[in-house]
Amino acid sequence: MMMIMKIIMMLMTMMVIVMLIMMMMMMMMMMMMDDDDDDDDDDDDDDDKDDDYDVDDDDDDDDDDDDDDDDDDDDDNDDDDDDDDDDDNG
Repeated sequence: MMMIMKIIMMLMTMMVIVMLIMMMMMMMMMMMMDDDDDDDDDDDDDDDKDDDYDVDDDDDDDDDDDDDDDDDDDDDNDDDDDDDDDDDNG
């Protein structure tokens, strides 16, 4: 009977040890998941991509030049209005 108790106790301790090892493994996995959060720091590298967007912002500046062209078109329209005023005066 004592032998059976010893075997059961040994099995119980082995189970506890295995559970502790598994918990350690889980903790390591969690730490690895935290490293994936550090990949969010790679999103900071995406901020470097924002620098690429700065190049696109330069393109936007070109669009601003297009807006200047639109302003020129507005000036042309104003000239047309001035011509209309001259027609009214004439």
